[in-house]
Amino acid sequence: MLRWKPIAVLGLALAVVGCSSTGKKELPPAELKDIKAEVRLDEVWSRSVGDGQGKEYNRLVPAVDGQTIFAADADGRVMAMNRETGAVLWKKDLDLPVSGGVGVGSGLVLVGTLRGQVIALDAGSGDEKWRAQASSEVLSAPVVNNDVVAHRGDWLRRMAEEALRPEIGAVGAKLIDVRERIQHGGIVLGTGGLVTHAHRHFPGT
Repeated sequence: MLRWKPIAVLGLALAVVGCSSTGKKELPPAELKDIKAEVRLDEVWSRSVGDGQGKEYNRLVPAVDGQTIFAADADGRVMAMNRETGAVLWKKDLDLPVSGGVGVGSGLVLVGTLRGQVIALDAGSGDEKWRAQASSEVLSAPVVNNDVVAHRGDWLRRMAEEALRPEIGAVGAKLIDVRERIQHGGIVLGTGGLVTHAHRHFPGT
């Protein structure tokens, strides 16, 4: 009786293998075909801008305005270059840890720092025009529109969150000028005969 045991085990194993096999042959991999690039890119020029992103990986992104490219590195070097040739038009060393940039508009080049400073440079010369202190580090490129600079990347999301609250009827931004005063904090009807800005020139903090 015992001598039949190995034969029975072998037969059972063959039955299991036979059941697990589908009998279908696997298809061979598809042949790889050459892919032709639709656009060919040729390097026209390249230029190094200091230490680049540094160790913080702050996603510093160059900005283009007309025929000029503006770029900054994490150590505070800001550079303007000709878009066509890469020639350096001006260079400014701020000696500050730049964490947000580059923003450009209205003749200004803007960067933000880990120390919460927003610095505006003249787009034509690189001369410093002004700097303002934010409440925390600036991690995105400041946005400029006419005489307003947005230095927080989440400003629109925060306004939308307030607008979605059922007890809120309207939401607006509080604008602070370079002297840390309120430039605009809403509109008041009837004052002075028509309308006026609310809390204008009040302390911004």
